[in-house]
Amino acid sequence: MLIDLTFKNFKPYRDETEFSMVADKYKRHWTSLMRIPGQRSAKVLPVAAIYGANASGKSAFVFALKALQHTVLTGKTEMIEPFLLDAKHVREATEFCIRFIEADQVFEYSLRVQEGNVIYEELQNQTKAKPVCLYKRVPEKEFVSDVLPKLQEGERVYVEQLGRTLPKAEVLLTTLNRLRPEEFYGKFVALAYTWFALTLCIIGADSRRVALGLDLLNGLDKYEKALNNADTGIEKLEFKSVEVAAVAPPDVVEAFKNAPENMMISPVDGSVILFKNEKGVQALRCFSLHHAGAKKIVDFPLTMESDGTRRYMHLLPIILDVERPRVYVVDELDRCLHHQLSLSLIERCRELISSQEQMLQLIFTTHDALLMAKDNLRKDEVWVMERDSSRATHLVSFNDYENVRSDCNIMKSYLEGRMGGLPKLYPVS
Repeated sequence: MLIDLTFKNFKPYRDETEFSMVADKYKRHWTSLMRIPGQRSAKVLPVAAIYGANASGKSAFVFALKALQHTVLTGKTEMIEPFLLDAKHVREATEFCIRFIEADQVFEYSLRVQEGNVIYEELQNQTKAKPVCLYKRVPEKEFVSDVLPKLQEGERVYVEQLGRTLPKAEVLLTTLNRLRPEEFYGKFVALAYTWFALTLCIIGADSRRVALGLDLLNGLDKYEKALNNADTGIEKLEFKSVEVAAVAPPDVVEAFKNAPENMMISPVDGSVILFKNEKGVQALRCFSLHHAGAKKIVDFPLTMESDGTRRYMHLLPIILDVERPRVYVVDELDRCLHHQLSLSLIERCRELISSQEQMLQLIFTTHDALLMAKDNLRKDEVWVMERDSSRATHLVSFNDYENVRSDCNIMKSYLEGRMGGLPKLYPVS
């Protein structure tokens, strides 16, 4: 789970920006709060909604997490971009500090990147009262670690030499995970890396789930039920054999023939699965079945479904995938979706956590003010983006407004402009 994130000098965020999923002491939706290991009473929220005018920085917030994830997973910093609207910040460092929970361990990872080079990197285990520095690295200057004395001699020398000699353009967490030192050290490095690789799931406004075909194949009944409950008009889903040439380009088919894998998703349509058997390359395509009157059934390829139905299908793993804890960060949750569908996803997330079927968080940007209505969202679950006169973006929590009660009508306060995050419109001359 994500505990909090602080970053600075990234895209429209010039100044230090703080985002926290730590819950305040409100009673609303308390059964869906999740504990923080090692802390007696602190808990994290399951949901956070981020509002703001167009071009206020909502997508850039999602991109900040994406850039940090990409940097850790690949060791490359090309997605990290500074604030570009003044010459001073272009040359200054971009900073990230993120705290998260993985396998009942609390980690804090800090990274500073300046002109493509890592100038500071630190990984701490903060599960216990006294934090343990797994490593702190200032390239070409300093490398320290609280756990080095506890390691066997060969591993201690290996880790220390790697930390001191790794080039400035490379990320140590990425390298350590790849080379995987054994025993105590490697365990915690692997856990921290796993959070970025498997727990953190970022869904863009236009992104499509690559593995949708496999999801459908492995959970056809669950998807059918969810789509039927959402009033999409889909009665059933069914896989049928189709001509390979109709669903995959020749070069893809040829490359697949020589690949070691026996199954792949078509790059043209995510609902198509290619597989190899004794007959060569075969293809299965998922169709949606609809009633057409007089007990007649008509089937369509999923590409013919509405944008809203397809968007909903790509979001369904949020509530259907219960294999491991997940942190979903979704840009424009309400894109192509009716308000009731967006709300149903949020409510189902709370139900899964309350029933202990799944541990997850849903962090999303949206323009749907109706989601604030009644008691759908807590005051500490709502954030707004604001731009100042220099066009820099600032992120503000509704919880920071002391004159707004926790049981107030936050939708009304927001639409009245008391919370910011609204576009400043001017009459057309």
